[in-house]
Amino acid sequence: MHLHEINKQIGADGWQVAQKFKVDKVTTYSLKKEVADTSYRLSFSIIKEGAIMSYSLGDFIKSYKNDTVYVEMALLNQDTLYLFTRKNTEMAENPSGVIDLSKIEFLLGKYYYLYSHGKLSWNQQMYFEAYRDSLINVRGNRLPVLNEK
Repeated sequence: MHLHEINKQIGADGWQVAQKFKVDKVTTYSLKKEVADTSYRLSFSIIKEGAIMSYSLGDFIKSYKNDTVYVEMALLNQDTLYLFTRKNTEMAENPSGVIDLSKIEFLLGKYYYLYSHGKLSWNQQMYFEAYRDSLINVRGNRLPVLNEK
């Protein structure tokens, strides 16, 4: 229910714990839920310091397939952080699940995706963090490589 307060799109029912990982004072959960043809994934951490407990919400991912494409988006309340499509034929040819960035089409948030999935160099991560507000909203797939400064 607390996570629902942070992100109103997250309903409280029907989630399964896919993974639980604990290090020191931080417990991280990965949850999943299937509703009809749509899959939802959510990660969050609970940080416990004495009697104080705080939450850190990771990406809330929604994905589905139709006859020709797989669609994936990361959402935060009413904001879309990234949105991409990938041909189903590409997915069938690569069952490992490792995404070849050259074979997906970003409609929004390519820089955010690269940042959140550890695909940027250290300097590019720092650049993204400095200009995050504007870079999150960049649309399109054919984008310049982020600055290294």
